[in-house]
Amino acid sequence: MSDLTNPADISSVDTSSNSKINCYGPKARRKVFNNRMGVTVFMFVPRKPGMSIEAFKDHYENKHVPLVLRALGDAKPVSHTRYYCQRNPAAQGDAEVPPPLLYMGDVNTIDYDCITIMELEDEAHFKRFNEAFETSPLKKDVEADQKIFADESKFKILAVESPRVSRR
Repeated sequence: MSDLTNPADISSVDTSSNSKINCYGPKARRKVFNNRMGVTVFMFVPRKPGMSIEAFKDHYENKHVPLVLRALGDAKPVSHTRYYCQRNPAAQGDAEVPPPLLYMGDVNTIDYDCITIMELEDEAHFKRFNEAFETSPLKKDVEADQKIFADESKFKILAVESPRVSRR
C-alpha cells in the first residue's frame, strides 16, 4: 500500500502497476475553504459480489463510515458525501440487481455502486488526515471492514483538477 501524504506526489503515482493505494489517500482536487486551498478526494466504491444494494448501503452508512470517522478523530474530513447510483428496474431482466440508471453510454462500464466525495480544509488537513489514518489503532479494523462490503478489486480513487463551474 503506497503511503502518499504529500499531494504533490499525486503526479508521481505509478498507475501502470497493480499496487494498492490507501483508499483514504491522496487522489485529490483543490477547493477553497476560508481562503485556503482545500483538497477533495473522489472514491468509486463497488459492493462485494452477492451483496444486495440495501445491505451495501446499510453497511457503508451505519458501520463503515462511523468506523472511519472514529479512526480519524480530529482529522476527519470537513465532509464525507455519498452518492449511490440510481437503479433502472425496467432494464433488470434476469439480473439479480437492476443496472444503474445511465442516460448515455454503456451501462457495463459502471462497476461501482457509490461515489464518495471527501473534502478536507487544506493540504495541512490532508496530511493530518493521512497520518491519523496510518497511525490509528482502528486502521486494521477499517481495512477488514471494507473487505466485508466492498469489492476492493474494483475500488477506484480518481485525481481531478480544480473544478470549472458554469452557473445560470
